[in-house]
Amino acid sequence: MKVLAKHFWKINPQFVAAAIGYEDSVKDQTAVVVIGDRTFTRNGQYAYEYDLSEEWQKFTGLPFVFAAWISNRNIQDTAFLAEFNSALANGVNNIEAALQSYKNPLKQFDPSDYLKNKISYGFTDEKKAALTRFLGYLPL
Repeated sequence: MKVLAKHFWKINPQFVAAAIGYEDSVKDQTAVVVIGDRTFTRNGQYAYEYDLSEEWQKFTGLPFVFAAWISNRNIQDTAFLAEFNSALANGVNNIEAALQSYKNPLKQFDPSDYLKNKISYGFTDEKKAALTRFLGYLPL
């Protein structure tokens, strides 16, 4: 959000930490960044809504990397890497099994669509370029 505000929208808002539930009090000149599960029931609630991923893509032409497993050193333990990669692959390859045990409390949210169609799991060269570009804007 801070990178987009400064470098794409060319604005300098005051950022303050907020408690969960703050998004219910947004009025007038106040804005809020809502992430994760709390966004699923918020569409149409505000006069202006921006998807950070879409805005990042407009700004850079690159995908948005929401999360990545990263180490600050080269991991030499090949057994660990094999086990770790196997665990990641197991999760990605067994989404349907995970969904069987998931109790969805949100009628507006389709977890199957989200996990199968909205998330791109591979860390491609294009995503690496996006992350490198993002890190180039730091510190803010």
